[in-house]
Amino acid sequence: MTITNSVTYKGYRAFYGCSVTSVKVHWNRPLAVGADIMSDGYDGTLYVPKGTAMMYMAANGWSSFAHILEFDDGEDSHYITIRMGDGGVQKQLVEVGQTYIYEIKADDGWEVNTVSFDGKDMTSQLLNGQFSTPVITGNAELNVVFRQIGSSIKKCRQ
Repeated sequence: MTITNSVTYKGYRAFYGCSVTSVKVHWNRPLAVGADIMSDGYDGTLYVPKGTAMMYMAANGWSSFAHILEFDDGEDSHYITIRMGDGGVQKQLVEVGQTYIYEIKADDGWEVNTVSFDGKDMTSQLLNGQFSTPVITGNAELNVVFRQIGSSIKKCRQ
């Protein structure tokens, strides 16, 4: 069972007699509940946000869980998704407020056709095979498309 942080009240004996094996809460501080929130000797696991386990272990009602474990959903984590012309995809963890430099090299017989960042053409920003991102403000996407050197499409006679 997952309880989002939009829930602000847990009723009398909210889990009493339930066969719930785990409860995941998203409150950074334990919601005030009575000691009778569940049956005595509850063998379930309570998952709490990273850094809050000690508060839950000391909190009335919540301390009844046999196991209290922390989770990190990565809600504060941000990624650059890198998409390459061959269909390859890579995700890189990044930090908001930083810039990142990527070396972009084409295989023999190929060249970089376009570089885009968050949907904006940034090909002109590719200098000496390196691309520097704008300042990271959240999740982002870097797309690189290659083209074969000397390839073209010609109209044939009918």
